[in-house]
Amino acid sequence: MNGDPDKLPSLTELGDRLGDAARREIASERRGRRFWRRPMVLLGIAGALAVAGGVSATAVFTGNGDPIPGEPGDSAAQPGVLADSQAPDPAPGALPWALRVYTDNGQECFQLGRLSGGTLGMVMAGQFHAFDDRPAGICGDLQRDGMLVSFQARAQPAPRTIAYGLSSGRAPVTIEIDGRRREVTPGALGAFVVVFEGLLDRGTARATTVVQGRRITLPPA
Repeated sequence: MNGDPDKLPSLTELGDRLGDAARREIASERRGRRFWRRPMVLLGIAGALAVAGGVSATAVFTGNGDPIPGEPGDSAAQPGVLADSQAPDPAPGALPWALRVYTDNGQECFQLGRLSGGTLGMVMAGQFHAFDDRPAGICGDLQRDGMLVSFQARAQPAPRTIAYGLSSGRAPVTIEIDGRRREVTPGALGAFVVVFEGLLDRGTARATTVVQGRRITLPPA
């Protein structure tokens, strides 16, 4: 950043200035001035924060998953969300991926999403949107099959290929896809998530583990 750093306002001084500006704007609105000026104040705050923090104004509004105010589950964790299933996204500072586990008609089910404050959801246009209380995921008979797994490709907000599922055992799960190999140890309820950068060939995907001495590979070779 160019300029003399000694001449830049401190964060405290900057906050005082922005607070004064906001109070003047509110007073103007109460006196009946045109309300369209208010967004300009917000943009000014974003720009000032960008200068103070060394980030762009775009990053302030399109970060890696800031919650949308008023979205469901902003403050309370959703039932069934397993924080210890989370896997990091390759992008620096991006929200991790995790699972929500539930049952449906006697089957075990799991839903993939991005994790923010104990809540599962998706990131669109740099904002986190929480899933509602009606989960939609993959279901199966875990006791019978020993492992349930899904391979999913996501083009947005960045190309990713994710392997995720449940194991009835606690032995490591080996994921192989498109020449890449990862090993993950299942967490609570046997949940696991592995995230690969890019859109890989899911036709080559395999997940292998051992449950009660039985070797399981899905999908079967």
